[in-house]
Amino acid sequence: MAHVLVPTTGNPILEDGLLNDGHTVTLIVPANAVPTYRQRYPELSVFGVHSWDDLAELTALNYHLPEVDAVATNDEQCVVAAAHLRELRGLPGLSVADARCFTDKHLMLTRLAQAGIPVAPHRVVHHESEIAAAAEAIGWPVVVKPRSGMATVHTYRVGNPQELAQLRATGVFETPVEDTAHRFGASDLLGALNGARGGYLVQACIDVVEECFVDLYLFEGERLLAAPGRYHKPIMLSMGGGHRHWTVLSPDLPETIAVVDLVHRAVTALGSHTGVHHVEVLRDRSGKLWLGEAAARTGGGIYQAYGLQYAMDVPHVLAQLALGVRPDIDQLTPHYPALTTLALAPAPGIVRHFTSADDLRALPAVVDVDLTLTIGQPVPRGFGSMPGGGRILIRPRATDPGTVLADVEELLAVLALDIALALAKV
Repeated sequence: MAHVLVPTTGNPILEDGLLNDGHTVTLIVPANAVPTYRQRYPELSVFGVHSWDDLAELTALNYHLPEVDAVATNDEQCVVAAAHLRELRGLPGLSVADARCFTDKHLMLTRLAQAGIPVAPHRVVHHESEIAAAAEAIGWPVVVKPRSGMATVHTYRVGNPQELAQLRATGVFETPVEDTAHRFGASDLLGALNGARGGYLVQACIDVVEECFVDLYLFEGERLLAAPGRYHKPIMLSMGGGHRHWTVLSPDLPETIAVVDLVHRAVTALGSHTGVHHVEVLRDRSGKLWLGEAAARTGGGIYQAYGLQYAMDVPHVLAQLALGVRPDIDQLTPHYPALTTLALAPAPGIVRHFTSADDLRALPAVVDVDLTLTIGQPVPRGFGSMPGGGRILIRPRATDPGTVLADVEELLAVLALDIALALAKV
């Protein structure tokens, strides 16, 4: 059995996989979350940090940490911190330089472009007053977003100078985002764009007709498993709220083969050869594929679907990868040709009614249900593009977007979700 150091902020999939396999785990968490983690894992050693980006603090903390066999994380905020601790200890894994390319969008896009991977051009700005000039140089419309971020937080599509003026008038570039997920106590991800360390991005907005994703599992460069799929609409068009759905597809479909190949090239260019990677790919109106963003982690809310699709123990596989063990997943065959996840994002208010999880599970198409709704209680708040109402997984009748949408609409009718909408503040 091994001892693994795991920097983490919320999703316990890796640490739970290691513990289930009988390994010893030491956790590093945001300092303000240490009491919560010590209560959740009373048998573990838990250390706190005030900033994942402060490598000097991590270096000082390293002297107090135990000897371990590996340092690993499945958390985007912690990828650079984990790499730094590995380098201090001479352990294998993603380097700090490569880790930064998976977490800093400017470095990511620059390296991908140098490798010949199609990416939208961008500029770095440091204040909202610089956005218009950058947009003129790139061409309107543009997307404004942080260099490091997740769940589309602080991400805005700006069509022209008038829209920019309207957006600036709201103060969004000067206002931090509320930590509704309670995961960002040691992160700068939610801070205001203006004044952000290293600035933020103005990127050309691709005329997207389809946004795809792939969770790609590699071991020493070998492709073990690719779980591709598509969002029901491009994420930038889903930011107004409402329920979302996405479908995990077979990697052998004509529409997914080129997407998976592009993702493999991109991950290799970013410097990773072992681990799981979540990558988004955009398809424009001409059919051209563009690499959107890449992350050295599982796709949030996506790994549950392909875990069921392949009867794959994802936490166990992540534990094996963390320890440099080749998972035996390249021979897995899908139990379902496709699985669609309906992520519920009701409008704010009090839940009055919904069909029970047990009744939903009894439906022929339903594979899994995980609801966070309670009758008589407020709708749970989501975070960015991550809905807060829970998920329902179904087998779609076919994989074309029209059929999937019809299946989702039928499911929503059966769900019969009723919300007493919250009154607007005056």
